[in-house]
Amino acid sequence: MLGKYVSNFIGYGLFGTIIACLGFILVLAIRPNLIVDALVTLDSYRCNKYKPPENISIERFLKWHKKPLRANRINYKAEFYFHFSGDTCRVLASGPVGYSFNSKGELIGWTEDSGDFHIPKFIYSKDAIWERTTVGWVKDYIRKLENSKNN
Repeated sequence: MLGKYVSNFIGYGLFGTIIACLGFILVLAIRPNLIVDALVTLDSYRCNKYKPPENISIERFLKWHKKPLRANRINYKAEFYFHFSGDTCRVLASGPVGYSFNSKGELIGWTEDSGDFHIPKFIYSKDAIWERTTVGWVKDYIRKLENSKNN
């Protein structure tokens, strides 16, 4: 961007180029968070498609999200939870998008960046034991849970 901006002033010689560079520096000095604003806007746009619908069940989530990359079962204080990881949506994400469900299949939290934002916090605690599982195993568990409710 700067190169294109500066090249418009090349015809004005060295003085024009210096003025163009100073102008660009002045814009950044006046709005130093311009780059951060651009990244936040891009994050908001990209992450919007990863936001789950309100009150989504684990069964509806697996249909909505199609293909989570990783499934985990988490044991915490004699209860267990499910956590699904997806793609990264933030520009400078330190972890993937994460979705957490209780053993009844109810969404209890989600995060755009599981590396920085631990939601819900307790499943990321040192007392939580993470076990890798498969989406198929979770689907079987939910199917059995639904069948037990119906009987």
